[in-house]
Amino acid sequence: MPSLHLRTRRSSLFAVVLSVAASVTILGGTAGLFSESGRTPTFAAGSHLAMEAGRCPGALSQARHDCLRELVARQASQRDRVLVAHFAD
Repeated sequence: MPSLHLRTRRSSLFAVVLSVAASVTILGGTAGLFSESGRTPTFAAGSHLAMEAGRCPGALSQARHDCLRELVARQASQRDRVLVAHFAD
C-alpha cells in the first residue's frame, strides 16, 4: 500500500488545515443534530399550551419530551389549517 509523503511545508500546512476543517465540520454537524433533537419546547405561563403541557407525564423523561414536542406539532398543524381555511374563503 502506498504511503503519503509530504515533502514541502506548503503541502504539510495544506494537509493540517484540511484535516482541521474536516474535524470541525464533522463535530459541528454532530453537535447541531444532538442540539436540535434534544431541545424541549417551553410555553408562556398561563397559555393554553402550558395548561396542556401540565397533562404530560412526569418531569425529565423521554415521554414528557415527546409529549411536549407533539403539542407543538399539533399546534403548528392547527395553525396551518386555519391559514388554509382563511385563504380559501
